Amino acid sequence: MIFIVTHKLYRGIKMKIAILGSGLVAKKIASYLTEEELVFFSTAEQEIKINNKTYRSKKYEELENEKFKVAFGATTSENIEKHYKKLHADLLIDNSEFFRQSKLVPLVACGANDFLIQKDSTIIANPNCVSIMILNLLFNLNRFCPISKVILTSLQSVSGLGEKALIKLDKERSDYEYLDKRVVPQFEFGGKLVKMYDNIVPYVGSRENNGKTHEENKISLEMQKVINPQFELDAMCIRVPVTIGHTAVLHITLKEEFNYQKVMRLIDLETNIKYKEILTLEDVQKDEENIFATSLEKDPYCPYGFSIVLMSNNLTIGAALNSIRIYRKYKELSNVL
Repeated sequence: MIFIVTHKLYRGIKMKIAILGSGLVAKKIASYLTEEELVFFSTAEQEIKINNKTYRSKKYEELENEKFKVAFGATTSENIEKHYKKLHADLLIDNSEFFRQSKLVPLVACGANDFLIQKDSTIIANPNCVSIMILNLLFNLNRFCPISKVILTSLQSVSGLGEKALIKLDKERSDYEYLDKRVVPQFEFGGKLVKMYDNIVPYVGSRENNGKTHEENKISLEMQKVINPQFELDAMCIRVPVTIGHTAVLHITLKEEFNYQKVMRLIDLETNIKYKEILTLEDVQKDEENIFATSLEKDPYCPYGFSIVLMSNNLTIGAALNSIRIYRKYKELSNVL
């Protein structure tokens, strides 16, 4: 990888930042970077509007012509694999899955293992959008109450499929309202056209050799990389017809007896998760910078088990904001003010 590592002090100087991508996550990352000089790169040149500013993206082939302090990867794994070697930057913070299982690249969920960020880091990978949310609980819980096994059911919004998917969902909604509920399917799952509006699709990603979907395998592997290689998590991922916000329903079996007060206290003291007795996805859509929990319940059939529900904004907590928090900590460590 062609990285120019300088670690200069940028006091009083606008930092030059590359953003690889032009979709929902790229735009959300850019919306946080109000003081930096931003340069967008995408497959084709296009106009990108952020915070009342209009940018003209450059093609990925032009990456090698400029130097950057930090680059954010907010594009596909295929684009990262094809173009990252052209990049000249001190640090790449990547949202794709391309680097996640590399032994040389830390996989960082802020609020869990962000101690892995170093001032000489050159590549840091963002976990999957669901993984970031649940790691904020599981990583910290496992330190104090060792976990035996986790069963996860995720309910994932349409925005996880990208900006075009939201347009498709809106078209289906329009069909439902104006064509007497005759919806023209806009989504393809398993080689079949299906509607997403007013529907539930019980798989996310293609089916793999072990019978699980790609999304389910990703989450399990990421738990093992971040928590420990023997960590057991069985995932079932479901696509639901909401625009923004992911939900994780977790059944957790501990290696000790479940104590309601202890777990609640750990959530309060050792995590940044906000617990609410009454919680809906609307709360998450109003507060995009926090992970929420509800429905902490003892398993009546197993003294070691309990269930809990987590919710968060998948575009911020699950992607853009995690990248920004990595960036902010890197700036602090590098003495970049």
